Amino acid sequence: MAVCAFPMSAFAADNDESAAPRYIASSNDYCIYIALEPYTVPYGTVLSYGSKGGHVYTAQMKLNEVSMKEKNASISVGTVDGDFGNNTRNGTYAFQRWFNTVNSVYGMSEIGVDGVIGNQTWTAFSKLMYLF
Repeated sequence: MAVCAFPMSAFAADNDESAAPRYIASSNDYCIYIALEPYTVPYGTVLSYGSKGGHVYTAQMKLNEVSMKEKNASISVGTVDGDFGNNTRNGTYAFQRWFNTVNSVYGMSEIGVDGVIGNQTWTAFSKLMYLF
């Protein structure tokens, strides 16, 4: 398991994308915190409709966590089952649109709205710890 750590500077509103790291993990993985528990996903992992497995499960958990905090964003994927179906695709679209409205808070540029969980979306996930 990779060791994940985030410096507080990664979340400062005045950081630009080059100054704020998307993650810090000893194995160069994405470090995704869900309910303060760290999960790692290998850099370059791409999930789309039809994908299955543990990384889909992790993404679904993160999408549902964001949905609980941002109730008006319609991000929930429903049941977390490790299967990237219609609900996960719709939740991903909603997350990407929502993130683009708050991206400056996390020191990032807008991410693509394509319903695919790729580098930009994993990076966005890695910046959202939800400690508020």
